[in-house]
Amino acid sequence: RDKREKMQKVEGEKTKQKNGAEGQKPKAWSAPKAKGVVTLRDGIACQWVCEQGAMTVEQLWRAVWWSQESNSPRYAYVRVLFLERSLFLEKIRSPYSLKSFYKATRAAQALAMAGGGTLPLIPLQAPPINQIPHVDVLTEARLAVTRANKVRSSGSGPIREENTVRSCVLT
Repeated sequence: RDKREKMQKVEGEKTKQKNGAEGQKPKAWSAPKAKGVVTLRDGIACQWVCEQGAMTVEQLWRAVWWSQESNSPRYAYVRVLFLERSLFLEKIRSPYSLKSFYKATRAAQALAMAGGGTLPLIPLQAPPINQIPHVDVLTEARLAVTRANKVRSSGSGPIREENTVRSCVLT
């Protein structure tokens, strides 16, 4: 009997050392915190997601982190994972696609606004699940237009009037 009481006392002291003072929750119950620094491009990525409603990692890579030297979205996966763990982005799944989409949180909207966005952001609203394929196609169209303007503007000569995109109508 004395041995059992001694064991319980030792176990109780070990628990106190792990958890701190009595009555506190163990550290394993607290929410995980992401360690890292939010970069300027992270803010731009949050702005893209706020404006589009939902985006995949591949779309974010092409919109924010793509360059001539980079031909893999691996770095974008790392940054999006950091943004998700930091509670800037939230993963959503669509039954219409195997892709994972990310929607913005209020923290992402605040980060995008703090980055000095040129246009006012669309109010924070995630698209309904049945509209995700539509959002996906619209994002692809915007990326194509953005890419075409970047390629055209990097040329040596001036842009001619007939080569510019005047309007884009999707039906």
